[in-house]
Amino acid sequence: LDDKFIAPTKLKFFLIAVISLATPLITGSPSHFPFGAMAFAIPAPIAYGGAALWVFVVINAVNFFDGSNGIMGASMAIASAGLSLYAMIIGVTDVALIAACLSAAIIGFLPYNYRKRAQIFCGDTGALFIGFVFAAAVLRLNAHDSGNLSLFAGPLLILPLLMDVLLTILRRIRDKDALLTPHSRHLYQTMIGAGRSHMRVAGHYVRGAIIASLAAIIGGATGLIASMFYFLIWAVLVALIYRAAIKYYGARDQRGR
Repeated sequence: LDDKFIAPTKLKFFLIAVISLATPLITGSPSHFPFGAMAFAIPAPIAYGGAALWVFVVINAVNFFDGSNGIMGASMAIASAGLSLYAMIIGVTDVALIAACLSAAIIGFLPYNYRKRAQIFCGDTGALFIGFVFAAAVLRLNAHDSGNLSLFAGPLLILPLLMDVLLTILRRIRDKDALLTPHSRHLYQTMIGAGRSHMRVAGHYVRGAIIASLAAIIGGATGLIASMFYFLIWAVLVALIYRAAIKYYGARDQRGR
């Protein structure tokens, strides 16, 4: 409906919030917060609220990146494939199958989008759905007995996208921007504004997605994924890269204008 009639932003966020609140009732919520060799039980209300927030954030984050050729599709195809492999490693076969199907579906879309002149974009019809399926599959993984130490796996798989969204929001809050208004301050938008081609920018995000997926898979195979510090190391690294890139490309973007 939004693609056809352009629904008001507040209405769209409200409906996404309703979907996000309903999803954990079906998938289940994370039960434990892993901390190295220990794992602390998460109180049910906090687990439910966190799960709903996760779905809401991922749905919107994925949609934010559907504005440049190849970034959203390639990043989510890789992240979904990584989730499938991770789920197979820990023995959660239903999530492995769902994630593999999602990755395959996105790969079928990429030849029409990941190119110099994109023929189509997902639009909300595709991007919101991709974000929802990925987020729901991660919740199902976390709620499974074999995945109760995998709380950081989902965020790590899409860390380049999540950090871009989070740090861009923080920059907009710092600059007192109205958060619900359209903007062009994401890193990929800044890079394009500085003169980088869509394909080159997408290539940077693809490399980030591959590294993030490998980090999650290795973490799952070795047990490091249960360490909050393992995740924080990657999060700090991505944040530093984001800051350096914004400073570099932001200066070039301003000179270009």
